[in-house]
Amino acid sequence: MPFIERAPLRTMRASATAVAIVLGVAACNHDITTPLPPGVQPIGEDGTTPPDARDGDPYPEDMHLEGRSRDDLTIAVGNGFVHGDLATVWKAFSTPEVVADRGADELSFRRDTEPAYQVSFVVHNVVHDVITVSWDVTWREIASKGTREAPEEVRVRWQKTEGTGFIDTYEGSVGLFPVAPNVTRVELVQRIEAHGQTVDETLSGSRSLYDRVVAAVHKTPAP
Repeated sequence: MPFIERAPLRTMRASATAVAIVLGVAACNHDITTPLPPGVQPIGEDGTTPPDARDGDPYPEDMHLEGRSRDDLTIAVGNGFVHGDLATVWKAFSTPEVVADRGADELSFRRDTEPAYQVSFVVHNVVHDVITVSWDVTWREIASKGTREAPEEVRVRWQKTEGTGFIDTYEGSVGLFPVAPNVTRVELVQRIEAHGQTVDETLSGSRSLYDRVVAAVHKTPAP
């Protein structure tokens, strides 16, 4: 199983550390299981608009992100474009090393975990700080129109399914749609409920995911 060391980050790490100090390790550091419901249905949030035309390009390579909150849930909703054909953009989204959250000190992957889906994998995250916490995120992906080899529309769904109770909700969905030759539109929703998590941090994580996908499509170093 592949193993990657990551520099410590930001959102999930900060949340885990803060809650450990404030609430106490023994009371809160327990694992919970939250199965991902069947299918790859998009998360039910109202969408947002894509970026406006820029420098004569009706599809600028950028993503418009909007932050929201509801009770303790932090939400990022995005709509944007990647300058790559649908199959290439999907390849980036189907690569665990590209889409895994950068908030962990350690990442490892299990591929082809759910044969019912054309792409599936589990990302195992570990953070070492005041205490060590870990969690699993399950990813599923299908060509909702077309085929795996020649997709016409793609749906992606992910969710934290096992691990630390410091993170109550960590889930997201993506829709990929061709809009012009070598241009793919990306609709994204990400929702996180974790102790200390802010809307700005959820927006930053969603921006980072988009930027890593763009880098993978263009075969440039990841930001």
